[in-house]
Amino acid sequence: MLDSLDAGNISAVRDHTSEIIEDAFDSTEPALIEAPPSSGKTTSTYDLAIESETSVTYLCARTDLYNEAEDHFEQEAGVRNHFEETAAAGAGTDTTFARIPSPHRDCDTFDEDEPGDEEKIKKLYAKGYSGRELHYLDADTIATPCGANCDYIEKLDEIDKAVESIDILIGHHKHAYSGCYVRDRIVVLDEFNADAFLTGYPDPSTETTDDPRKTIPAFLDSVAEIDSSFPTETFSDITDILVKRNTHEDAVAAIEWFKSRGVSRDEAEEYEFLSESLFPYDNTHLLAPLFTFSLFCMQPVGNKIELAPHPDADIRETWETVGLNPSTRVVRDRNTGEMNVFRPPNLSQAQQVIGLDGLPTPALWNLFLPPEESFTLQQVLEKEDLMRYISEGLNMSLTQIGDGMHHYAGGRISPYDEDRLRAITATENAKLPLISSKKALRVFSDYDVLEKYVTEINEQENDGANFEYEPLMAQNFARVKSSNEFGKEDLGVVMGTPYPGDDIVRRWAGLCGRGVKVSGEGEGKTFGEFGDKVFNHLTHNQVVQAILRFGRDSSVYENGGAKVYVSTQALPDWFETEDRLDVCTDKKLLAVMKELRAIHLQNSECVPKQYRTARTLFEAVKDSDYIDKISKRYVRKSLEKIADLDFAIVKRNRGEYSADIYRWNPATSVEVVEGKPVVSARRTYVI
Repeated sequence: MLDSLDAGNISAVRDHTSEIIEDAFDSTEPALIEAPPSSGKTTSTYDLAIESETSVTYLCARTDLYNEAEDHFEQEAGVRNHFEETAAAGAGTDTTFARIPSPHRDCDTFDEDEPGDEEKIKKLYAKGYSGRELHYLDADTIATPCGANCDYIEKLDEIDKAVESIDILIGHHKHAYSGCYVRDRIVVLDEFNADAFLTGYPDPSTETTDDPRKTIPAFLDSVAEIDSSFPTETFSDITDILVKRNTHEDAVAAIEWFKSRGVSRDEAEEYEFLSESLFPYDNTHLLAPLFTFSLFCMQPVGNKIELAPHPDADIRETWETVGLNPSTRVVRDRNTGEMNVFRPPNLSQAQQVIGLDGLPTPALWNLFLPPEESFTLQQVLEKEDLMRYISEGLNMSLTQIGDGMHHYAGGRISPYDEDRLRAITATENAKLPLISSKKALRVFSDYDVLEKYVTEINEQENDGANFEYEPLMAQNFARVKSSNEFGKEDLGVVMGTPYPGDDIVRRWAGLCGRGVKVSGEGEGKTFGEFGDKVFNHLTHNQVVQAILRFGRDSSVYENGGAKVYVSTQALPDWFETEDRLDVCTDKKLLAVMKELRAIHLQNSECVPKQYRTARTLFEAVKDSDYIDKISKRYVRKSLEKIADLDFAIVKRNRGEYSADIYRWNPATSVEVVEGKPVVSARRTYVI
């Protein structure tokens, strides 16, 4: 790791990042590179891929990152796009690259703006059929498909034919499913994107029938009609399997049946009784064999989740015999019956696998590998040095606004969020870009909060940007990871956290073979030692990733850096904010502050006359126009709070009958009106 003294030197950090990635390129042990944002890990990977003697497959999560990679390679001397080289009849070049096509980007039938049966083809895609397979279905099944003449199929065939001669492939994480894109290559996974391989069933985002409680019985009924070798009399439905799977002798025969048939999606396509259909009540699904088989193999992890294969179960050989990747895992919620299938690609054929992440959780990254393997973690910086990198290297200043985690579960925003945004815009005299949860942004939009406080898109600075509420610069946590959309912004705010919910924490922990024990409530809730690691990955780490989206461009960090307001305390232990901005919404407290301030102004030439006891100030506030009703006790409490904030100077036991006396602190002497800030040494209190 880099020496602590160099953590604030961005050039030193980038050089060390490149060295670590280069070492990983030369190794055959899976490597997980922990490098902070703007440390150049992606650019270093591009440059090393060009120099590498071994072919490289670079995989990322979004189309803008594909474009960024293509643009980088096109600008490099001696590097050529494979398709352009082919068109130029084999013009000489040192290195070739190609973007792997995808149906959603390259197929007209998947495009709702083009002719073709886009709705039907997407439903079949959701049922488990591959993009290639869909192009060869009968015309009776899908109306006017583009077929083998599709640009997607032509590009796919061209790459598959020439894959061994293409030095650098660019694609989505899911492209690793194709062995030819992985075999004997260095595979780089840019950022943790396990969601690409995890699907919950039933999946509310699809219109197909994919509920295991329906597809498994339908599958068993179909098997009973055509194959007497499966013990359907014993296992006729899900309840039979759950009750008898560990005790009945026919369980062995059932597993042997699956071993002879296979249960992977590719093998399920060969099942003669699993044919494509779009009838509204059709319960056929290509993952039904996997759902059914996994029920026979599951064991509990925790009190609500069961997993197949369980880490303590000796079924590795059986798992592979039925055609499953050793890394494939299935978890089931024992209360709801929902099943989640994690099907990562088989990366064992790769010469090397490298993961790039700003704030990785190794246990989750290890899900990509077979159970007995793990990534070797390589850190560019120690965690305790990251704040020096952020404050000195990126020149970023961080201001905490408000208290609490603000998980925004179900879109329940804080009632003070608009006040906080108002306070920031008043303090900065400018609107600002915003990152928050998807549901919170929807609520902000419904109440016109975004329109009031969020910056409009600068088309020149954000060419090709894809913001959720255009023309406003507002984006949700999920879509900002690895994004450069805010890179040139020197001001921003991150509000709340992407709260996952207990079931999601249980699911990810369960996939790792670990149970979760939930205790406590609110900010005191805990999921146990391992469960908290999962929870923090899904919340705290994502907040930091969002914060570090701002000011990543050299035009910002070389010219004063970005200022980011953080409206959540769901942050890692090592993370620190240097300033605070608090919003006062307590009208009674405001009344006390304003009266104390007014007394200061009225007696500016005589300091002793500025002092008041709680009793005398109570009389003044009671008779003022600031508030209708207030108690003496409340005035006393308010004065103590104002003193704690350094807005008031207090002398203990110096008043009548040894009472404490208070006066306004002239160090905070600025205009005090609604929406204007009162500034003290390290805190801004907007009243």
